Amino acid sequence: MTWTNVAPTSEELHKELESQIRKGLDDAIDTLKWCRKHRGERRAIDTMRLVQSNLGYLAMALDWEMESDTAKAHMALNRVWLRPAEEVVTEDWSTQGC
Repeated sequence: MTWTNVAPTSEELHKELESQIRKGLDDAIDTLKWCRKHRGERRAIDTMRLVQSNLGYLAMALDWEMESDTAKAHMALNRVWLRPAEEVVTEDWSTQGC
């Protein structure tokens, strides 16, 4: 049995970070476009707050990536909630008893 080095190289980590950041930014843009179409809905307001949070995490990830701290950059990216416009669910409490 032969063991091989399976740890990703720093170049692979950088490419992965770059890909995840690009995906997060693209998702934020798409989500804001969705919010513009649903401007009068409460769900759009809640979704914009999620986008705001996501952009903060993406900014931290970019900052830490530039400082070559990939571990912290990955931690920030793990907090990004992709596709928030599709996943925000408002519950109707009027039909539920206490």
